[in-house]
Amino acid sequence: MLRHHLDPNNHNGAVFLGLNGLVVKSHGGATDKGVANAIRVAARMVREDITRKIADDLANVTAQSAPLMAAK
Repeated sequence: MLRHHLDPNNHNGAVFLGLNGLVVKSHGGATDKGVANAIRVAARMVREDITRKIADDLANVTAQSAPLMAAK
């Protein structure tokens, strides 16, 4: 069980934030299983519309902090 959790091919796919789209980077030494897992990460993020959710959250934070910044 621990070996499964420590194997990078089981948890492959780093997400880059701050982009106007979805980027999932795979580890350079990933096996076919690792690449498949990175593709699964990207597919899940597309299904969950993660880029829109992040944009909405950032807009909410900006809107909520505007009065605080104006008060300074």
